[in-house]
Amino acid sequence: MKNGRMSRIAVGLCVLLGIGPLPAGAPQARPTAGQATPAATPPLPVLRVTTRLVQVNVIVQDKNGDPVSNLTRDDFTLLEDGHPQQIGVFSMENNRPAAVRAAARPALPPNTFTNRLEYRAQGISSLTAILFDGLNTKFEDQSYARQQIIRFIQQLQPEDRVAIYTLGRDLRLLHDFTSDTASLLRVLARHKGNIATELAASEEVAFNTDDLGDSEADQQLRQFLEEANETMQAFYVRNRVRQTLEGIEAVANHLSRLPGRKNVVWVSGSFPLTFGFGEGRISRELTVFSDDILRTARAVTTANVAIYPVDARGLIGAFDMFPDLSPANRGNARALQTGQMRSNASKVWDSFATMNELAERTGGRASYNSNDIRGAIRRAIDDSRVTYLLGYYPRNTALDSKFHEIKVLVRQKGLQVRHRRGYFAFPDPPRDEKHRQDELRIAAWSPLDSTALGMTVRLEPQNASVDSVRLEVLLSPGEVILEPKDDRWNGQLDMAFLCAGADNQQLTSTNQSIQLSFRPENYQLVAKNGMVLLGQMNLAAGTRKLRVIVRDVVSGSMGSVTIPIERVAAPRNPFMPFLRR
Repeated sequence: MKNGRMSRIAVGLCVLLGIGPLPAGAPQARPTAGQATPAATPPLPVLRVTTRLVQVNVIVQDKNGDPVSNLTRDDFTLLEDGHPQQIGVFSMENNRPAAVRAAARPALPPNTFTNRLEYRAQGISSLTAILFDGLNTKFEDQSYARQQIIRFIQQLQPEDRVAIYTLGRDLRLLHDFTSDTASLLRVLARHKGNIATELAASEEVAFNTDDLGDSEADQQLRQFLEEANETMQAFYVRNRVRQTLEGIEAVANHLSRLPGRKNVVWVSGSFPLTFGFGEGRISRELTVFSDDILRTARAVTTANVAIYPVDARGLIGAFDMFPDLSPANRGNARALQTGQMRSNASKVWDSFATMNELAERTGGRASYNSNDIRGAIRRAIDDSRVTYLLGYYPRNTALDSKFHEIKVLVRQKGLQVRHRRGYFAFPDPPRDEKHRQDELRIAAWSPLDSTALGMTVRLEPQNASVDSVRLEVLLSPGEVILEPKDDRWNGQLDMAFLCAGADNQQLTSTNQSIQLSFRPENYQLVAKNGMVLLGQMNLAAGTRKLRVIVRDVVSGSMGSVTIPIERVAAPRNPFMPFLRR
């Protein structure tokens, strides 16, 4: 991350009801008044193990496509790589909001912010996010897709919970999860689409060299034009692929913490690659994205997201399949070459194959060569009317980075069963500096808060201008992995702070690493009550938003909270900072 000038930033560690070690140079944190450091007690019998719970959302429908809701645990058989697994977790869920709504949850205290989406989605077991992709979709196709999405929103049902994201040169959350039709229509009315300049530049543009002769100068010019075209294409393709990967990863990280089924309806005019779900099929040209692909696949797998790719182009006509036959290309001798025509058709079929594979791997379903985008979104939501959650602990505990195939069978005949086809048994992420900095950079770039690591941040402004603040970052029990070594429990956190001004322009950023090392008596307190990270910082002039990012180095879990400074209340007495409660 870029290191800017952020004056007087210091972070210390305070264990709830106890004191833990501090990073070098940080001020000593003190217990809250009235609290005392407890006497030493035997450590909790907790060890870090590689056993992991794999959860699978299963959709079961009859021959008419209606959900089946009367199945029990004994009706299911679950296989991993062909071997039966014991179902340790079982539940049946539906998309009807529970009687207790999220509004019943107590409001956060003043100047307190969180990335815990369960505050907004309590009582809802299924959510659908629409990702409107302007980066990989032509402008005319975006217009058609937007009208289809509007028609869908106009028929939204009370039990539906929908969020809308847009992907262009950056990722934006147009609207968070809601069933408010009017509110969703308002944000769509303001969204006019994205001029897909990267897409146009990355598509093949064949220079007409028919008028060039066979002279050495003409041959050199022909070669120069071809190489220039290939270089330009490769540059824009790389940018598109990387931005798409980071966008999908950000959406998955944002949804990670939510329970239940999570559908992402990806409305796009092209799907540049399979994001690693087809292991062994990544072309040599895409090996440069191997780290990005693995990181995105990890995020989608961890978040248990079902992707529904929807082709924004609608019905594919002859000129779409064979653009070289269009009237615009008549008279162009090169345009009628059979090999070039086959190449164009192959690109269309490859796009369909990518959509199918992406959907099957994650438990969604693809929709293409159809003018019913609205119906495709409706079917994704209807898939969540009734779902079954199956959880198991794999007998094969090897974290081998390989794809492990899952198959779910039901006892009753004639039923359709759909679920994600497997998962990657990823080991803990690399702990090298480059990998950690890359993940912090992506979290800082993303307009969405990461939720894999739940955190709550409280600010205490130190003056009326709110340019100096005291931070308290609460990490709940079980959020950070601590490993036993000798007589200590050890871990490591990466922490980053980003000040952004108008139009999300980055003003300053800084990050630091915090080593965790707890004595047994303090580990008990952390395991029971969590920990608080304490910070003191001066904000850069013009700061509109402050983003706080925490990453668990051992597990790779990331949490971030974005704080609009205008929502932070200054002290009533500008000469007296808030007293700690």
